[in-house]
Amino acid sequence: MSSFLETLAAYQTAGIAALDAIIGDRLYPVEAPQGVAFPFGVFTQISAGEDVTHAGKNGWGEMRVSYDFYAATFHDVVDAARALRAEFEGVSVTIGTGTQVCWCSVESEFDDYDSSERIYRRSLDLLFKYNITQ
Repeated sequence: MSSFLETLAAYQTAGIAALDAIIGDRLYPVEAPQGVAFPFGVFTQISAGEDVTHAGKNGWGEMRVSYDFYAATFHDVVDAARALRAEFEGVSVTIGTGTQVCWCSVESEFDDYDSSERIYRRSLDLLFKYNITQ
């Protein structure tokens, strides 16, 4: 994982009370463990890049992260996605020492339902613009 994604993951599992109230510490990179309890979330880096000038990297970067929330009820996946959006969309937040998310937007969001397993899923992609001052 990139350092920004690691910092973001640590912040999400410890710093978003509304999300913690729904999924607890069950937010996993790439894949959830077999048999994990509902509800839970998975996040995956979709793309990333750092701004570069003639002098080299300038501390700014951009990362698109996909989140999938899984639950036995539709309300749990909606509430988890809503908590994540409320934390980041349109706000500036410091997520770790020297790392600030300065801008975030939702790039896409959709719902899915697996009728054979009776599992609801909400997926959303967030685009983060961040600055590392260290």
